Amino acid sequence: MSNHNNNNDRSLFENSFNKSGNIMTIASLNSNINTWKFKAKIESKSVPKTWTKGDKTFTNFFVIFSDSRGAKIEGTFWAEAVQKFHPFLEEGSVYEVSNGQLRPQQRQWAKTDHN
Repeated sequence: MSNHNNNNDRSLFENSFNKSGNIMTIASLNSNINTWKFKAKIESKSVPKTWTKGDKTFTNFFVIFSDSRGAKIEGTFWAEAVQKFHPFLEEGSVYEVSNGQLRPQQRQWAKTDHN
């Protein structure tokens, strides 16, 4: 996938995250919530990483989101989401994020204080 910074492409990407209810704070997010949306700046974005375990290949990258109150949460993108979103997400830009899966953080891999 090419990495072009076309404003039209970016607005399509940002609009794809606008499908649920009211904006929540990062601090209020937890794995018991089914419908959620938060607005946050990307503090950092990793490069995609690919590895093999057994006969399976995995690819992912992560971002650290920070909301207006300073709370931070990690977002991890897997498989097809890597190719779909990595070229569009930019450090320092603000996005509304929703429709992902919220899972409790595994402390040994923690990059933020959010659970």
